[in-house]
Amino acid sequence: MKESKIMIRGQRVSGIEGGRKSALSTASLRLRAVLGGLAMLVLVPGVSQAKDYCIGFTGFPGSEFVGRGFTIPGKGQCKPFTGFFTAVKNAPAAGTGCTSTDGSNFSLTILSSWPGSGGVVFIDSITLSLPAQSGEVSGEDNETQNISTPPANILSIPVTGKACTKVVVPASDPATASPLVR
Repeated sequence: MKESKIMIRGQRVSGIEGGRKSALSTASLRLRAVLGGLAMLVLVPGVSQAKDYCIGFTGFPGSEFVGRGFTIPGKGQCKPFTGFFTAVKNAPAAGTGCTSTDGSNFSLTILSSWPGSGGVVFIDSITLSLPAQSGEVSGEDNETQNISTPPANILSIPVTGKACTKVVVPASDPATASPLVR
């Protein structure tokens, strides 16, 4: 029988011994691949369940803006905010939030509407001090037909911001739609 010499990871071994090491190496690689795949299955759902950002109205439990996958931007940065308002059924909200260059505050302007009430539009300006993430919202609402008229309602309410878990978008029920008073 002719013996052949092969190199495995820089070591010279005989053909018979090399075959065993090669089989062990293959089994080891397969085991690593299986364990890596299982780790991905466990870890990836946590990544895909990214947190949202909620801005709650102090004194009005359950009333909050929810920004899907939103985080406060870094110093001197701005980000789009897309989400909804929880106090009414299916009230979409969108805007832009910016953190000051010195990182002391975060400002967010949001335009939201409640389609179930005939198109009332709300413009909210939120300012949060950082890192406390507390501040106030000032806003006004107008019916879409009278957008050029003076605001129907101006308010100023304390708010707090925080990361939150996935909040369900409330379903709209056209049969029970009524005007919203904020």
